[in-house]
Amino acid sequence: MTPPLLEESLDALLAPATRASLASRAPQLPHTNRLLGFIMAGNVPGAGIHEICAALLAGAGLLIKTASTEPLFFPSFIRTLAEVDPAVGARAAVMHFGRDDARAMSELWRCSDGGVGG
Repeated sequence: MTPPLLEESLDALLAPATRASLASRAPQLPHTNRLLGFIMAGNVPGAGIHEICAALLAGAGLLIKTASTEPLFFPSFIRTLAEVDPAVGARAAVMHFGRDDARAMSELWRCSDGGVGG
């Protein structure tokens, strides 16, 4: 992804995420203090962003492994989120490593309370 395409994608994906819609959705989510691991797909830019938003609204911490073919989208999203709300942005860490790195993958699962594949 190029930076302009990344910005357009973020804008399009987050268009429904208005302050009012987030405020109405947040109380419906079960609150959690868990640390969740996400493995993001690379074939659809931004796939999984809504699940990440829901997990953050529910209070979870996140470990996000980017796709090896798409390492830019989620770091940019979390940086943008941290600019808007530093406390929420601080609850997410984005990692980039190859899918064949068994040690890194094992560590991701060991550190998290549960995982979601994208």
